[in-house]
Amino acid sequence: MGTVLFIENEHHTERHFTRGFRLGAFRSGWTPAVVWLRNPDGKLKSADTFSREIQDQAPDLIFWIMDSVLPRAESLMIETLRKTPKVSLWFDDYERTHAIHRHSEDHRRLCEQHSLQTHVWDGYWRQKFQERFSVSCHAIHLAADDIDYFPSEPTHFKGFENSLVFIGNIPSLDYILQESSMLPRSCDELIRYTHEILSRSPYGRLPYTALEEACQALPAKARIIVDHFRNDLARNILINRLVWMLGKREVRIRILRLAAQQCGLVILSGHSDKSFAQAGELSKNIGSSRYPVKFINTEHVEMHQLGSLYHIGGLHLQATDPQSVTGGIPFRVFETAASGRPLLSDFKPELVQCFTPGQEILCFDSDKDFPDKLSAALKNRKRLEEVAEASHQRFLREHTWKHRFAQILQQHHILAGATTAVSS
Repeated sequence: MGTVLFIENEHHTERHFTRGFRLGAFRSGWTPAVVWLRNPDGKLKSADTFSREIQDQAPDLIFWIMDSVLPRAESLMIETLRKTPKVSLWFDDYERTHAIHRHSEDHRRLCEQHSLQTHVWDGYWRQKFQERFSVSCHAIHLAADDIDYFPSEPTHFKGFENSLVFIGNIPSLDYILQESSMLPRSCDELIRYTHEILSRSPYGRLPYTALEEACQALPAKARIIVDHFRNDLARNILINRLVWMLGKREVRIRILRLAAQQCGLVILSGHSDKSFAQAGELSKNIGSSRYPVKFINTEHVEMHQLGSLYHIGGLHLQATDPQSVTGGIPFRVFETAASGRPLLSDFKPELVQCFTPGQEILCFDSDKDFPDKLSAALKNRKRLEEVAEASHQRFLREHTWKHRFAQILQQHHILAGATTAVSS
Protein backbone atom coordinates (compact mmCIF):
# COMPACT_ATOMS: atom_id res chain seq x y z
CA MET A 1 0.00 0.00 0.00
CA GLY A 2 1.02 3.63 -0.31
CA THR A 3 0.89 6.93 1.56
CA VAL A 4 -2.14 9.18 1.14
CA LEU A 5 -1.62 12.80 2.12
CA PHE A 6 -4.50 14.93 3.40
CA ILE A 7 -4.04 18.69 3.20
CA GLU A 8 -6.02 20.64 5.79
CA ASN A 9 -6.37 24.39 6.00
CA GLU A 10 -6.19 25.35 9.68
CA HIS A 11 -3.34 24.05 11.82
CA HIS A 12 -4.23 20.93 13.85
CA THR A 13 -7.83 20.80 12.66
CA GLU A 14 -9.63 18.00 10.84
CA ARG A 15 -12.98 18.33 9.16
CA HIS A 16 -15.65 15.64 9.13
CA PHE A 17 -15.02 14.95 5.43
CA THR A 18 -11.26 14.59 5.87
CA ARG A 19 -11.62 12.33 8.87
CA GLY A 20 -13.92 10.05 6.90
CA PHE A 21 -11.57 9.60 3.97
CA ARG A 22 -8.61 9.23 6.33
CA LEU A 23 -10.40 6.36 8.09
CA GLY A 24 -11.27 4.83 4.73
CA ALA A 25 -7.63 4.99 3.65
CA PHE A 26 -6.37 3.55 6.94
CA ARG A 27 -8.85 0.66 6.83
CA SER A 28 -7.80 -0.04 3.25
CA GLY A 29 -4.21 -0.55 4.35
CA TRP A 30 -2.86 2.85 3.27
CA THR A 31 -0.79 5.13 5.48
CA PRO A 32 -2.53 8.49 6.08
CA ALA A 33 -0.44 11.62 6.56
CA VAL A 34 -1.44 15.25 7.00
CA VAL A 35 0.04 18.64 6.12
CA TRP A 36 -1.52 21.95 7.14
CA LEU A 37 -1.69 24.91 4.79
CA ARG A 38 -1.36 27.42 7.63
CA ASN A 39 1.00 27.94 10.52
CA PRO A 40 -0.29 27.85 14.12
CA ASP A 41 -0.69 31.65 13.99
CA GLY A 42 -3.15 31.28 11.09
CA LYS A 43 -0.85 32.69 8.42
CA LEU A 44 -0.31 30.87 5.14
CA LYS A 45 2.92 28.93 4.95
CA SER A 46 5.35 30.06 2.29
CA ALA A 47 5.12 28.19 -0.99
CA ASP A 48 8.58 26.69 -0.47
CA THR A 49 7.79 25.49 3.06
CA PHE A 50 4.46 24.03 2.03
CA SER A 51 5.98 22.28 -1.00
CA ARG A 52 8.83 20.85 1.05
CA GLU A 53 6.45 19.47 3.69
CA ILE A 54 4.40 17.77 0.97
CA GLN A 55 7.48 16.23 -0.66
CA ASP A 56 8.79 15.03 2.70
CA GLN A 57 5.72 12.77 2.98
CA ALA A 58 6.45 11.17 -0.44
CA PRO A 59 2.72 10.79 -1.10
CA ASP A 60 1.23 8.34 -3.60
CA LEU A 61 -2.10 10.21 -3.49
CA ILE A 62 -3.07 13.70 -2.27
CA PHE A 63 -6.51 14.81 -0.99
CA TRP A 64 -7.93 18.21 -0.09
CA ILE A 65 -11.38 19.70 0.50
CA MET A 66 -12.79 22.09 -2.10
CA ASP A 67 -10.47 24.99 -2.99
CA SER A 68 -8.46 25.08 0.22
CA VAL A 69 -5.02 24.56 -1.37
CA LEU A 70 -5.43 26.96 -4.30
CA PRO A 71 -3.71 29.92 -2.57
CA ARG A 72 -0.59 27.74 -2.69
CA ALA A 73 -1.33 25.85 -5.91
CA GLU A 74 2.21 26.43 -7.19
CA SER A 75 3.50 24.15 -4.42
CA LEU A 76 1.73 21.24 -6.12
CA MET A 77 2.90 22.09 -9.64
CA ILE A 78 6.49 21.04 -9.20
CA GLU A 79 7.85 18.27 -11.42
CA THR A 80 8.30 15.69 -8.65
CA LEU A 81 4.55 15.88 -7.86
CA ARG A 82 3.25 16.27 -11.39
CA LYS A 83 2.19 12.62 -11.80
CA THR A 84 1.03 12.16 -8.22
CA PRO A 85 -2.78 11.71 -8.32
CA LYS A 86 -4.62 14.56 -6.62
CA VAL A 87 -8.23 14.74 -5.44
CA SER A 88 -10.33 17.84 -4.75
CA LEU A 89 -13.56 16.98 -2.92
CA TRP A 90 -16.48 19.42 -3.12
CA PHE A 91 -19.29 18.80 -0.64
CA ASP A 92 -20.72 22.30 -0.97
CA ASP A 93 -21.44 24.86 -3.69
CA TYR A 94 -18.82 27.33 -4.89
CA GLU A 95 -20.88 30.48 -4.25
CA ARG A 96 -19.48 30.90 -0.73
CA THR A 97 -15.80 30.21 -1.35
CA HIS A 98 -13.04 32.64 -2.29
CA ALA A 99 -10.10 30.74 -3.72
CA ILE A 100 -11.76 29.00 -6.67
CA HIS A 101 -12.79 32.39 -8.08
CA ARG A 102 -9.39 33.97 -7.56
CA HIS A 103 -7.36 30.94 -8.67
CA SER A 104 -9.62 29.24 -11.22
CA GLU A 105 -6.81 29.13 -13.78
CA ASP A 106 -4.55 27.36 -11.29
CA HIS A 107 -7.29 24.82 -10.64
CA ARG A 108 -7.68 24.20 -14.36
CA ARG A 109 -3.90 23.77 -14.79
CA LEU A 110 -3.82 21.26 -11.92
CA CYS A 111 -6.58 19.29 -13.64
CA GLU A 112 -5.05 19.40 -17.12
CA GLN A 113 -1.34 19.06 -16.33
CA HIS A 114 -0.91 17.83 -12.76
CA SER A 115 -3.21 14.81 -12.31
CA LEU A 116 -6.01 16.50 -10.35
CA GLN A 117 -9.53 15.09 -10.37
CA THR A 118 -12.39 17.23 -9.08
CA HIS A 119 -15.28 15.45 -7.36
CA VAL A 120 -18.55 17.32 -6.72
CA TRP A 121 -21.29 15.85 -4.52
CA ASP A 122 -24.37 17.26 -6.31
CA GLY A 123 -25.29 16.84 -9.98
CA TYR A 124 -26.61 20.38 -10.38
CA TRP A 125 -23.44 21.95 -8.98
CA ARG A 126 -21.28 19.43 -10.83
CA GLN A 127 -22.68 20.71 -14.12
CA LYS A 128 -22.38 24.35 -13.00
CA PHE A 129 -18.79 23.79 -11.90
CA GLN A 130 -17.85 22.31 -15.26
CA GLU A 131 -19.46 25.22 -17.11
CA ARG A 132 -18.04 27.91 -14.85
CA PHE A 133 -14.47 26.63 -14.47
CA SER A 134 -14.00 24.56 -17.65
CA VAL A 135 -12.90 21.33 -15.96
CA SER A 136 -14.33 17.83 -15.88
CA CYS A 137 -15.99 16.75 -12.64
CA HIS A 138 -16.73 13.36 -11.14
CA ALA A 139 -19.58 12.31 -8.87
CA ILE A 140 -18.95 11.53 -5.21
CA HIS A 141 -21.15 10.79 -2.21
CA LEU A 142 -20.52 11.13 1.49
CA ALA A 143 -20.44 8.03 3.70
CA ALA A 144 -20.22 6.99 7.35
CA ASP A 145 -17.83 4.98 9.48
CA ASP A 146 -18.90 1.45 10.38
CA ILE A 147 -17.06 1.58 13.69
CA ASP A 148 -18.07 5.05 14.92
CA TYR A 149 -21.65 4.35 13.80
CA PHE A 150 -23.35 1.03 14.51
CA PRO A 151 -26.75 -0.28 15.67
CA SER A 152 -27.11 -0.13 19.44
CA GLU A 153 -29.57 0.45 22.22
CA PRO A 154 -29.58 4.01 23.63
CA THR A 155 -26.70 4.69 25.99
CA HIS A 156 -27.51 8.38 26.53
CA PHE A 157 -30.62 10.55 26.66
CA LYS A 158 -32.99 7.88 28.00
CA GLY A 159 -36.74 8.23 27.57
CA PHE A 160 -36.95 9.18 23.89
CA GLU A 161 -37.23 5.69 22.36
CA ASN A 162 -40.38 6.52 20.37
CA SER A 163 -39.61 10.15 19.63
CA LEU A 164 -38.87 11.83 16.35
CA VAL A 165 -35.23 12.90 16.20
CA PHE A 166 -33.51 15.65 14.27
CA ILE A 167 -29.72 15.87 14.49
CA GLY A 168 -28.22 19.04 13.10
CA ASN A 169 -27.90 22.80 13.39
CA ILE A 170 -30.46 25.40 12.35
CA PRO A 171 -29.20 28.86 11.38
CA SER A 172 -30.28 31.66 13.66
CA LEU A 173 -32.61 34.22 12.08
CA ASP A 174 -31.68 36.67 14.83
CA TYR A 175 -28.01 36.33 13.86
CA ILE A 176 -28.74 36.64 10.13
CA LEU A 177 -30.75 39.82 10.54
CA GLN A 178 -28.20 41.29 12.94
CA GLU A 179 -25.42 40.66 10.39
CA SER A 180 -27.62 42.06 7.64
CA SER A 181 -28.31 45.24 9.61
CA MET A 182 -24.59 46.07 9.51
CA LEU A 183 -24.57 46.10 5.71
CA PRO A 184 -25.48 49.15 3.59
CA ARG A 185 -29.19 49.84 3.88
CA SER A 186 -29.99 48.61 0.36
CA CYS A 187 -28.17 45.31 1.04
CA ASP A 188 -30.01 44.92 4.34
CA GLU A 189 -33.29 45.41 2.49
CA LEU A 190 -32.17 42.84 -0.06
CA ILE A 191 -31.52 40.20 2.63
CA ARG A 192 -34.82 40.88 4.38
CA TYR A 193 -36.79 40.73 1.15
CA THR A 194 -35.03 37.48 0.20
CA HIS A 195 -36.20 36.10 3.56
CA GLU A 196 -39.78 37.11 2.72
CA ILE A 197 -39.56 35.46 -0.70
CA LEU A 198 -38.18 32.21 0.71
CA SER A 199 -40.87 32.10 3.40
CA ARG A 200 -43.62 32.07 0.75
CA SER A 201 -41.76 30.00 -1.87
CA PRO A 202 -42.21 26.28 -2.46
CA TYR A 203 -40.24 24.02 -0.13
CA GLY A 204 -36.56 23.67 -0.93
CA ARG A 205 -36.16 26.61 -3.27
CA LEU A 206 -32.54 27.33 -4.15
CA PRO A 207 -31.88 30.45 -2.05
CA TYR A 208 -29.65 32.07 -4.66
CA THR A 209 -32.60 32.27 -7.07
CA ALA A 210 -34.66 33.98 -4.37
CA LEU A 211 -31.78 36.43 -3.92
CA GLU A 212 -31.79 37.32 -7.61
CA GLU A 213 -35.58 37.75 -7.55
CA ALA A 214 -35.24 40.09 -4.57
CA CYS A 215 -32.49 42.02 -6.33
CA GLN A 216 -34.61 42.56 -9.43
CA ALA A 217 -37.45 43.89 -7.27
CA LEU A 218 -35.30 46.64 -5.72
CA PRO A 219 -35.67 50.22 -6.93
CA ALA A 220 -33.12 51.14 -9.60
CA LYS A 221 -31.00 53.28 -7.26
CA ALA A 222 -30.89 50.59 -4.58
CA ARG A 223 -29.96 47.97 -7.19
CA ILE A 224 -26.99 50.06 -8.29
CA ILE A 225 -25.76 50.21 -4.69
CA VAL A 226 -26.25 46.46 -4.25
CA ASP A 227 -24.50 45.64 -7.53
CA HIS A 228 -21.55 47.81 -6.56
CA PHE A 229 -21.34 46.10 -3.16
CA ARG A 230 -21.53 42.62 -4.71
CA ASN A 231 -18.84 43.39 -7.28
CA ASP A 232 -16.37 42.82 -4.48
CA LEU A 233 -15.84 39.06 -4.15
CA ALA A 234 -15.61 38.97 -0.34
CA ARG A 235 -18.72 41.11 0.05
CA ASN A 236 -20.67 39.02 -2.44
CA ILE A 237 -19.72 35.86 -0.55
CA LEU A 238 -20.99 37.48 2.66
CA ILE A 239 -24.35 38.12 0.97
CA ASN A 240 -24.44 34.56 -0.39
CA ARG A 241 -23.63 33.12 3.03
CA LEU A 242 -26.50 34.94 4.72
CA VAL A 243 -28.89 33.89 1.96
CA TRP A 244 -27.71 30.28 2.14
CA MET A 245 -28.37 30.35 5.89
CA LEU A 246 -31.89 31.67 5.26
CA GLY A 247 -32.61 28.81 2.87
CA LYS A 248 -31.22 26.17 5.24
CA ARG A 249 -33.21 27.57 8.13
CA GLU A 250 -36.45 27.76 6.11
CA VAL A 251 -36.63 24.07 5.17
CA ARG A 252 -35.62 22.86 8.61
CA ILE A 253 -38.05 25.04 10.57
CA ARG A 254 -40.93 24.10 8.26
CA ILE A 255 -40.37 20.37 8.76
CA LEU A 256 -39.72 20.57 12.50
CA ARG A 257 -42.82 22.70 13.01
CA LEU A 258 -44.98 20.10 11.24
CA ALA A 259 -43.28 17.17 12.97
CA ALA A 260 -44.05 18.55 16.43
CA GLN A 261 -47.77 18.35 15.66
CA GLN A 262 -47.65 14.56 15.34
CA CYS A 263 -45.15 13.20 17.86
CA GLY A 264 -42.67 14.14 20.54
CA LEU A 265 -39.62 15.73 18.92
CA VAL A 266 -36.00 15.75 20.07
CA ILE A 267 -33.63 18.26 18.47
CA LEU A 268 -29.98 17.39 19.03
CA SER A 269 -28.10 20.51 18.11
CA GLY A 270 -25.20 22.56 19.30
CA HIS A 271 -22.38 24.66 17.96
CA SER A 272 -19.99 27.17 19.44
CA ASP A 273 -20.65 29.37 16.41
CA LYS A 274 -23.36 31.88 17.41
CA SER A 275 -24.76 31.87 13.88
CA PHE A 276 -26.82 28.81 14.85
CA ALA A 277 -30.06 28.99 16.81
CA GLN A 278 -30.21 27.88 20.43
CA ALA A 279 -33.13 26.44 22.38
CA GLY A 280 -34.96 29.72 23.04
CA GLU A 281 -34.97 30.87 19.44
CA LEU A 282 -35.89 27.41 18.12
CA SER A 283 -38.80 27.20 20.54
CA LYS A 284 -40.05 30.56 19.32
CA ASN A 285 -39.61 29.60 15.66
CA ILE A 286 -41.41 26.27 15.98
CA GLY A 287 -44.22 27.89 17.97
CA SER A 288 -47.03 26.10 19.78
CA SER A 289 -47.03 22.35 19.22
CA ARG A 290 -49.29 19.47 20.06
CA TYR A 291 -46.42 17.39 21.39
CA PRO A 292 -43.37 18.32 23.48
CA VAL A 293 -40.19 19.52 21.80
CA LYS A 294 -36.95 18.75 23.62
CA PHE A 295 -33.74 20.60 22.74
CA ILE A 296 -30.48 18.90 23.73
CA ASN A 297 -27.28 20.89 23.34
CA THR A 298 -24.63 18.69 21.75
CA GLU A 299 -21.89 21.31 21.52
CA HIS A 300 -19.68 19.23 23.82
CA VAL A 301 -19.89 16.07 21.66
CA GLU A 302 -16.60 15.27 19.89
CA MET A 303 -16.57 14.16 16.27
CA HIS A 304 -15.76 10.54 17.14
CA GLN A 305 -18.70 10.51 19.58
CA LEU A 306 -21.38 11.59 17.11
CA GLY A 307 -22.48 8.00 16.54
CA SER A 308 -23.99 7.86 20.04
CA LEU A 309 -26.54 10.52 19.07
CA TYR A 310 -28.08 8.18 16.51
CA HIS A 311 -28.87 5.52 19.09
CA ILE A 312 -32.05 7.23 20.24
CA GLY A 313 -35.49 7.79 18.80
CA GLY A 314 -38.00 5.82 16.77
CA LEU A 315 -37.65 7.79 13.53
CA HIS A 316 -35.05 10.30 12.38
CA LEU A 317 -35.86 13.28 10.15
CA GLN A 318 -33.90 14.89 7.33
CA ALA A 319 -34.51 18.33 5.77
CA THR A 320 -31.77 18.68 3.17
CA ASP A 321 -29.99 22.00 2.68
CA PRO A 322 -31.60 23.59 -0.40
CA GLN A 323 -28.24 24.04 -2.15
CA SER A 324 -28.40 20.24 -2.56
CA VAL A 325 -30.47 20.34 -5.72
CA THR A 326 -30.37 16.98 -7.48
CA GLY A 327 -28.23 15.16 -4.95
CA GLY A 328 -25.85 16.48 -2.34
CA ILE A 329 -26.87 13.65 -0.03
CA PRO A 330 -25.87 14.75 3.50
CA PHE A 331 -24.02 12.90 6.24
CA ARG A 332 -27.26 12.22 8.12
CA VAL A 333 -28.55 9.82 5.46
CA PHE A 334 -25.50 7.55 5.76
CA GLU A 335 -25.10 7.92 9.51
CA THR A 336 -28.67 6.87 10.29
CA ALA A 337 -28.26 3.85 8.00
CA ALA A 338 -24.95 2.97 9.67
CA SER A 339 -26.68 3.18 13.05
CA GLY A 340 -29.62 1.00 12.00
CA ARG A 341 -32.17 3.79 12.43
CA PRO A 342 -35.01 4.59 10.01
CA LEU A 343 -34.95 7.95 8.25
CA LEU A 344 -37.69 10.08 6.68
CA SER A 345 -35.96 12.40 4.21
CA ASP A 346 -36.94 14.85 1.52
CA PHE A 347 -36.43 13.25 -1.88
CA LYS A 348 -33.56 14.13 -4.19
CA PRO A 349 -33.15 12.43 -7.60
CA GLU A 350 -29.63 11.17 -6.84
CA LEU A 351 -30.78 9.65 -3.55
CA VAL A 352 -31.86 6.55 -5.47
CA GLN A 353 -28.19 5.90 -6.29
CA CYS A 354 -27.63 5.25 -2.59
CA PHE A 355 -30.85 3.86 -1.12
CA THR A 356 -34.15 2.53 -2.46
CA PRO A 357 -37.07 4.78 -1.43
CA GLY A 358 -39.79 2.93 0.38
CA GLN A 359 -37.52 0.00 1.19
CA GLU A 360 -34.28 1.42 2.59
CA ILE A 361 -35.34 5.00 3.25
CA LEU A 362 -38.67 6.82 3.59
CA CYS A 363 -39.18 9.97 1.53
CA PHE A 364 -41.42 13.01 1.18
CA ASP A 365 -41.44 15.57 -1.61
CA SER A 366 -42.12 18.80 0.28
CA ASP A 367 -43.81 20.26 3.33
CA LYS A 368 -47.14 19.60 1.56
CA ASP A 369 -46.97 15.80 1.70
CA PHE A 370 -44.70 15.56 4.76
CA PRO A 371 -47.53 15.34 7.33
CA ASP A 372 -49.17 12.39 5.54
CA LYS A 373 -45.87 10.59 4.99
CA LEU A 374 -44.93 11.10 8.64
CA SER A 375 -48.32 9.91 9.88
CA ALA A 376 -48.11 6.74 7.78
CA ALA A 377 -44.60 6.03 9.04
CA LEU A 378 -45.55 6.45 12.70
CA LYS A 379 -48.50 4.06 12.33
CA ASN A 380 -46.31 1.16 11.17
CA ARG A 381 -43.46 0.52 13.59
CA LYS A 382 -42.75 -2.87 12.04
CA ARG A 383 -42.12 -1.21 8.69
CA LEU A 384 -39.75 1.24 10.35
CA GLU A 385 -37.73 -1.67 11.72
CA GLU A 386 -37.61 -3.29 8.28
CA VAL A 387 -36.50 -0.06 6.59
CA ALA A 388 -33.83 0.46 9.24
CA GLU A 389 -32.42 -3.04 8.77
CA ALA A 390 -32.50 -2.81 4.97
CA SER A 391 -30.73 0.55 5.00
CA HIS A 392 -28.10 -0.79 7.38
CA GLN A 393 -27.35 -3.75 5.12
CA ARG A 394 -27.11 -1.46 2.07
CA PHE A 395 -24.75 0.78 4.04
CA LEU A 396 -22.47 -2.12 4.89
CA ARG A 397 -22.38 -3.21 1.24
CA GLU A 398 -21.78 0.18 -0.37
CA HIS A 399 -21.45 3.26 1.85
CA THR A 400 -18.59 2.99 4.32
CA TRP A 401 -15.62 5.32 4.02
CA LYS A 402 -13.61 2.34 2.84
CA HIS A 403 -15.99 2.08 -0.13
CA ARG A 404 -15.56 5.78 -0.90
CA PHE A 405 -11.79 5.55 -0.77
CA ALA A 406 -11.90 2.55 -3.11
CA GLN A 407 -14.04 4.60 -5.50
CA ILE A 408 -11.33 7.27 -5.65
CA LEU A 409 -8.67 4.65 -6.31
CA GLN A 410 -10.76 3.16 -9.10
CA GLN A 411 -11.38 6.50 -10.79
CA HIS A 412 -7.66 7.25 -10.70
CA HIS A 413 -6.90 3.71 -11.93
CA ILE A 414 -4.85 3.05 -8.83
CA LEU A 415 -4.55 -0.58 -7.81
CA ALA A 416 -5.61 -1.09 -4.20
CA GLY A 417 -2.29 -2.73 -3.38
CA ALA A 418 -0.08 -0.44 -5.42
CA THR A 419 2.92 1.18 -3.79
CA THR A 420 3.38 3.77 -6.52
CA ALA A 421 0.34 5.39 -8.08
CA VAL A 422 0.13 6.02 -11.79
CA SER A 423 -2.15 8.79 -12.97
CA SER A 424 -4.73 8.13 -15.65
